[in-house]
Amino acid sequence: MSDQKPGFVDEARAAPVAEAPRRPVLLEPLPGAPSVIEPDWAPGAVRQRVGASSLAWLVGGVALLLLGWVGLSAVELVLAAFDRAAAYGWAAAAVLGAAAAMIFWALAAEWRAWRALARVDRLRALLEGGALEPAREAALGWVGQVAVRLRDPTAVRAAVGGAGSVVELRAALQLHVAGPLAEAAGQAGQRAALQAGALVALAPHPALDALLAGWRGVRLVREVAAIHGLRPGAVATWALARRVVATAAGTAGVELLTQGLSDQLLQHMPVLRHVAGAVPGATLAAVRLYRLARVTAVACSPLSGGRM
Repeated sequence: MSDQKPGFVDEARAAPVAEAPRRPVLLEPLPGAPSVIEPDWAPGAVRQRVGASSLAWLVGGVALLLLGWVGLSAVELVLAAFDRAAAYGWAAAAVLGAAAAMIFWALAAEWRAWRALARVDRLRALLEGGALEPAREAALGWVGQVAVRLRDPTAVRAAVGGAGSVVELRAALQLHVAGPLAEAAGQAGQRAALQAGALVALAPHPALDALLAGWRGVRLVREVAAIHGLRPGAVATWALARRVVATAAGTAGVELLTQGLSDQLLQHMPVLRHVAGAVPGATLAAVRLYRLARVTAVACSPLSGGRM
């Protein structure tokens, strides 16, 4: 059997169709790559490393200059005090030493808070596709940080230790840890919403509403972070606030505009419902803080993966 069409012997055969020219492509495909994109295909996020900007170098240089000037001035002050009297010199050295110890203690606390944020990111990455033993070790460390919020920490550690895969480990954390933390974060959000509504109602001028709500929002971010085992300082709070903004941008922000969230909040808090009836702006401030508590919980939890 032939694939040629029937015809006479002396009939002219059609010339073979030439292959269409290949269009230019941006990247050459890898050997063995499929020619069809599957529906469940999802590319990984491409992270571009950006070097330090000129502003960062400027700020670093000015900070180094100020620290060097303060340090040399302190040493000169102590030496001058010793020239006057030994007791006066030792008193100056003790005062400056205590001040330096307080500064270093604050810097160490900031460093520990920063490292705690990094451990959350590491545990999230391990739970998404890492080896079992490193993920188990990181999970046990996180369980130890939030053990005060758990009903039975011993049972949680046993469940984490008995997990046979990363999927089982994530399921154990989701079952035993995510629920109590989410409940505590929701309670913190309700308290902040009630306090914000009361502050807005008692504010003497409408211009103070945003200032009061912002101050309570910073406190709420720190409270929710503490619920998840973090103790952010000033710098770590700033980094956490940036993460909360990024998380809120990647989640369903339309929920803030819906009536369902405000109805849910007012249903659980009758006092806030009466305050909101008297002061219209109190409802918006309360809903924003309640939403902030939920988004902060997503940003602080290694189980969320950036989704609500």
